[in-house]
Amino acid sequence: MNDNARDAQPSGPPAPPPDASAARDPRQSGLAVGLGAGVAIGMGLGVALGNIALGAGLGVAFGAAIGAALNARQHRDSAR
Repeated sequence: MNDNARDAQPSGPPAPPPDASAARDPRQSGLAVGLGAGVAIGMGLGVALGNIALGAGLGVAFGAAIGAALNARQHRDSAR
């Protein structure tokens, strides 16, 4: 075994498995998905218009709107 491979091994105890009760809150994922989609749409518009700053601003605005809509839908579905 070469010395570099031995040094690459982690030292210390292994990390504990993730706690199932600490699962992600589904309300947060709607906003994250919305922001990701909005920024992608906004950047596409920004590149097409030749103004990246405008695209970033529009992307955040679109993302907040999409995320809020997704959160509202998830909240409405969970209340049923």
